Amino acid sequence: MNLMLRFLLLLLTATFVIAADCGDMRALKLPDTTITAASMSTDSSYCQVLGYVTTPGIHGEQANRVNFEVDLPLKDWNGKLYFAGGSGFIGGRSNKQVLSRGYASAYTDTGHEAESAVDATWALNSMTKKVDFFDRGIHVGTVAAKAVTQAFYEKKLAKSYFVGCSTGGKQAFIEAQRYPEDFDGIIAGAPAVDYTGLMLEFNWNERVLLESDATYIPASKLPLIAKAVVAQCDAQDGLKDGLISQPQKCKFDPASLKCASADSADCLTSAQVDTLKKLYAGPGRRVFPGMPIGHEDSPNYAAYVFGNVQPVALPSGLLTFPGDYVKNASAAPYDFAFQQEFLRYLAFEKSDPNYDWRSLNLPKDLSTIAVLAKIHNAVDPDMSRFKKHGGKLIIYNGWADPVMPPMRIVEYYEKVESVMGAEQTKSFARLFLAPGMNHCGGGPGPNSLDSLGALERWTDQGSPPDQIVASHSTNRVVDRTRPLCPYPQVAKWKGTGSIDEAANFVCANP
Repeated sequence: MNLMLRFLLLLLTATFVIAADCGDMRALKLPDTTITAASMSTDSSYCQVLGYVTTPGIHGEQANRVNFEVDLPLKDWNGKLYFAGGSGFIGGRSNKQVLSRGYASAYTDTGHEAESAVDATWALNSMTKKVDFFDRGIHVGTVAAKAVTQAFYEKKLAKSYFVGCSTGGKQAFIEAQRYPEDFDGIIAGAPAVDYTGLMLEFNWNERVLLESDATYIPASKLPLIAKAVVAQCDAQDGLKDGLISQPQKCKFDPASLKCASADSADCLTSAQVDTLKKLYAGPGRRVFPGMPIGHEDSPNYAAYVFGNVQPVALPSGLLTFPGDYVKNASAAPYDFAFQQEFLRYLAFEKSDPNYDWRSLNLPKDLSTIAVLAKIHNAVDPDMSRFKKHGGKLIIYNGWADPVMPPMRIVEYYEKVESVMGAEQTKSFARLFLAPGMNHCGGGPGPNSLDSLGALERWTDQGSPPDQIVASHSTNRVVDRTRPLCPYPQVAKWKGTGSIDEAANFVCANP
């Protein structure tokens, strides 16, 4: 009996038989899908299957290839598929670590290859590749990965999970909103649900910083800012622990750091005070929230917003960064790179590689950008189809994440609650906010969490996560644990015991 016939019988009978040989997968025939390779890993622990799905061209463009990879463990398969999301302008990344937990693992490039996470040149005048990246790429890759996995093991999947952070977090919501039957469980970290708004916030940050020589705040002054914020706002949550746990309540005034006379390393000039106020405020509620307050000396703030080196001054007096920033990202903040690539290649139907990022006019240009925003963004608050499917969603974001300012996902989650009801939302989706956590991890707060374990207990045992314990490590040694609580609850110290042990905290309303 050939492999395709066995696969069809599998779908009808759902019976378990011995798994197919790895080499047999090259003969698997699936709609619009081509298997290009199937081989054993070097340690013979898993079968790697490579292939692509052909997607139809848009507006008369040629068809596109959405490449995918599926890694299939030969022993102790847990019956589940783990699908990994991407980051920046990259469609997806392989995660072979979950093979040790018994998962089959898959990812897709969503129809393009990029030099780096800040390279969007692949989208030059290609609506097909834009749609594959922002919308259907994960979906068609998922359909193919599921079919490959079931054919290899000759058994129906028990569960399928999608896990992504940043762009991957946005992809998670695209799946939940537009393709709600693809996954039984989804983890969305630091999700860029309002992708367009996020890129415009990046543009705002760089225009504010680079308006003139005077407005630029060097990264060397970030420790000064962070120390002042912690000194004022640390204890506002009822516990002095070196963390800003409720930054939305912090009323820090940058003017408190204003230089009494000349500029120096321990103060901000009047222009720099104004810059910091604008960064915190953001481009306006119609566009996107501003940079979060607290822990500004974390690496993410320098790498993404302020830059790691002093920019080069142009004769005009404006500041810019070296033209090769895409290949030398350490020379410029990632905000600068992302927003410029977005505006040049992704924001508009027709790409303009020479688009000047300083020419963007907010909010005037919002209507033009909104044409593609319906593809870019995942902000539909009606998630009833995902709930009806029985899907479970865990969302997390760092309170000290300058890349994906946390207030945007808070606003979106509250919108879902207003549409579906707070209790109904809680039954399938929960949001966890981590104090002192940077983008997708890192930072001075509890920043490592087993969200996958929490998702497994929710989908397999019907046990929703009333808290997820997160940890912080120094030199690979855990030195603090803290429960992350489902929003709007926060972790409160019981009043006794170490403040570095999660057991001494309880989740309660603020």
